[in-house]
Amino acid sequence: TGYAQYETAYQIMKEKYTPIVDSIASHLEEIAIEEEENAKKSMSTTTTLMIIAIVSVLLVLGVSIIVAMRLGRKIAKSISNPVRELEGAAKQLSEGNLNVQIAYNGKDELGKLADSMRASCSFMQEVIEDADGLLKEIAEGNFNAYTAKENVYIGDFKGLLVSIRQLREQLRNTLTEINEASS
Repeated sequence: TGYAQYETAYQIMKEKYTPIVDSIASHLEEIAIEEEENAKKSMSTTTTLMIIAIVSVLLVLGVSIIVAMRLGRKIAKSISNPVRELEGAAKQLSEGNLNVQIAYNGKDELGKLADSMRASCSFMQEVIEDADGLLKEIAEGNFNAYTAKENVYIGDFKGLLVSIRQLREQLRNTLTEINEASS
């Protein structure tokens, strides 16, 4: 009796439940295959998106490097050209040329330096021209020569005007003494 029940139960299971279990197993296999295909598609899409992202980042990085290099060259050139011009002007000044032409104009520090150099050249040119004129007058015997530009003799240039005046007075006195002695 126990074996017969087991046999009957086995027969019922085999006839009724095994096809259902097999059908469920078959559906689960189909679902597993479908999900595996979906996973492969997702993986493929993810890999493609990752490659696109990497290429995009590399492109942006490359463009950024190129832009940075060009900008760096432009900035370097905008600094080095005026510096070279000012260096050339300073060299001319050191060689005694006060007729220095400085073309650079800017509102930056180099522009201020260029303005200062132009002003210095103009100032020194004015002092030299006036001192030269005074000394020529004195050399020609005009001991009454006076400067009309006393205000340009500032700073260390005051000593130059004082020396020119002393030279004029000493020459006047010496010539007066020679004149009196010869009389």
